[in-house]
Amino acid sequence: MRKIVLLIMVNMLVLWGCSKDTSPLDSRANDELQIQEEIAAIETSAEEDFFYSDLDEESEDNFFKPVEFDLAKPIIPLRFGRIRMHPVEKNIHIVFNTDTTATVYYDKIIRGKFISMVADTSEADTVKLYRSSRPMNHEFQRVAHFAKRNDKWRMVSFSMAEGNSLGDVESGPATVNATVRIVKLVIATPDTTFEITNPLAYFQKRKNPFTFYHGTDVKVTVHIENSTMNPVYFPLGTEQTEFVRLHYARHRYMRHHQIKRFKYLGKDDLGNNVYEGLWYIGQWRGVHHAVIDVIDNGTIYDDDVNTYPYNSTTWSTPYRASFQ
Repeated sequence: MRKIVLLIMVNMLVLWGCSKDTSPLDSRANDELQIQEEIAAIETSAEEDFFYSDLDEESEDNFFKPVEFDLAKPIIPLRFGRIRMHPVEKNIHIVFNTDTTATVYYDKIIRGKFISMVADTSEADTVKLYRSSRPMNHEFQRVAHFAKRNDKWRMVSFSMAEGNSLGDVESGPATVNATVRIVKLVIATPDTTFEITNPLAYFQKRKNPFTFYHGTDVKVTVHIENSTMNPVYFPLGTEQTEFVRLHYARHRYMRHHQIKRFKYLGKDDLGNNVYEGLWYIGQWRGVHHAVIDVIDNGTIYDDDVNTYPYNSTTWSTPYRASFQ
């Protein structure tokens, strides 16, 4: 009887030892699976979709119309926008900092066309319409922090998203070709001011993202550097080399978002172009997304797609609209 008991104990120890040897790998695979599932849950949530990043207008009917038609202007931008033509490309890279913390690098690429239509009224009694279409490849990057609590992984904080135009159709994240760069973003409400210089290093807690109360006017100021070798100045007589606008009230499940053009203020002490706009919080309660969208003027106003390929940069963030 004693021998049988000893054999049972030995077998149990052997099995326990084997499971102990293989458990770290199984545990890490399970951790990755849990994080992937948590990301998928966030992406499909109407209330907490913190990873949404998209600028697809789907149709030219939805394109932004920046100004009224005015024959006094020599060049008139009638409408422009992006249309995604291919499935979204997504890459998620998980780095485990400790057994209970992880950093997630979230990349997303949309590919399609950037289409613009402008009117040339420089000739007397003549209006010429120009429509240009060029390849559009735009990558969005975001960083998120996860923590394991009670054997369950949860996202605890996330960065803003930085987006940049890429090169050719098969280009990857290493071939950013944007000459425009946001140097500084200032978001100001009557109660507080946020100054951001690196969107991927500016983290918000999941439980406390940017929150703006219904009826609030938010002032947004953007400082932009443009290193293009072929600047296109528009409007004529100014030093504006890019078009700056704000998308807001964007939501995965709602199509009626708003777009507002920013006003050019001039240059700062470092020679960067400065733009400013007011953003009214009138959306329904919940999480929405706002995008600072900077497009080089050559992309909009010139039909030479070789000299002026798609050239853009974006910073975006989720925000919560709330009632006091």
